[in-house]
Amino acid sequence: MTGQFFFTTVAGLALSVAGFASLVTALRREGRWSRTSLWRLRAIVGESLTMTLVAILPLPVYYATGADEPLTIRIISGALALRFLLSLRRALRDEWEWGRRYVIQAALLRAIQLALQLTNVWLGSLPLLMIGFVWWLLFPIQLLYRVINDFQPPIDEE
Repeated sequence: MTGQFFFTTVAGLALSVAGFASLVTALRREGRWSRTSLWRLRAIVGESLTMTLVAILPLPVYYATGADEPLTIRIISGALALRFLLSLRRALRDEWEWGRRYVIQAALLRAIQLALQLTNVWLGSLPLLMIGFVWWLLFPIQLLYRVINDFQPPIDEE
């Protein structure tokens, strides 16, 4: 399938992001975690592992559809649209505790992603599908940056 290297790379990057989040938790010696840090780490690992699985689906779907690339793109775009729909629903239902600004930003970004991938179910555009994966990957990466910025391991005084 055209672009298979891209999807495999996205899967590897997503798995790496999950691994880095796990490394941060292993290196942290403090006994208590803030609610925000725990949410970020769970979101990083959950989104990254889900993305890893979805990113390896194009090739099996391609073969299952008899090497019909446009149909494969539409099916995978549908899977991304479903993921973004569930994420949008969760943002509107459960994430008000993070504040109105967060919910509005999260809902807007997820709604745009959803609209693009729903459009791609009709268009069957490989570049639009690829943009969907890159945009999805930005979410756990930006959370990882925030976790790293908050990471304050104890320093031994010599």
